[in-house]
Amino acid sequence: MERAAISGAAGGAAGASRSAPTDPSPIALRPAPSTLPSYLRSGLDLVLCGCNPGLFSAAVGHYFARPGNAFWPLLAEAGITPRLFRPEEDGTLLDLGVGLTDVVARPSLGTGEIGAAEWRAGGAALAERLRCFRPAAVCFVGDTAFRAFAGRPRERWGRQGNDWQGIVIFVAPSTSGRVARLAAERRAAFVEVGAWLRTRRRQAPPNGKTR
Repeated sequence: MERAAISGAAGGAAGASRSAPTDPSPIALRPAPSTLPSYLRSGLDLVLCGCNPGLFSAAVGHYFARPGNAFWPLLAEAGITPRLFRPEEDGTLLDLGVGLTDVVARPSLGTGEIGAAEWRAGGAALAERLRCFRPAAVCFVGDTAFRAFAGRPRERWGRQGNDWQGIVIFVAPSTSGRVARLAAERRAAFVEVGAWLRTRRRQAPPNGKTR
C-alpha cells in the first residue's frame, strides 16, 4: 500500500530534513515552529504516539531527535525495529508496519506549555485519525499523551486492560532524558510492546494482512 504522510498545517514536506541547530539551547531553538508530519496509513500493526514535538525535534524535522532521548534505542532493544534506527529514518518505519504521530502538533519546550483545551482538541483529532486508519495497536509514549486521548489516567504501564474500538492500547513513560527515574518501567513497557508485535507478525498470513 502506498505510504502516506499527513502533515500538520504548519508542516513542510513529509520526511524533509532540516539542518540541526549548532546550539540546541531553548533560546536557539525557539525560532523553529514547524510541525512534524504524521506517518500513518491503513493496515499498520502499531502506531507510536508522542505528546507533542520538542523544539529540537521540530528544528531538525524528525521524531524524538534530541540527543539522549531513549526512543530509538528502545525500539531496537524491544525488537520493534530490526536495528538501531536514526531519527532521520523515522518515515521508513512505515515499511515495518509502524506509524508515528503526536497528540498535539505544535512544538514546545515542554508539555507544560500546552494548555488543557489544546490537549483536549489534540486528543479528539487523534481519535479521528485512529478511526480513519485503524491500526492494530497504539503505544502512547508519555502518560500525558494517553490522558489527553482517553480523558483518564492509565491503569498501568504497558498494555491497558481495555482496548479502544478494537485497537490495543499501550502506555509507556516518556523517553526524554529528563525522565530517567522511570527507565526500568519504560524499558519494560517497550519490551511488552515488542513481544506483542512479534506475536502478531508471526501470526500474519502469507499475504501479510492480519485483518
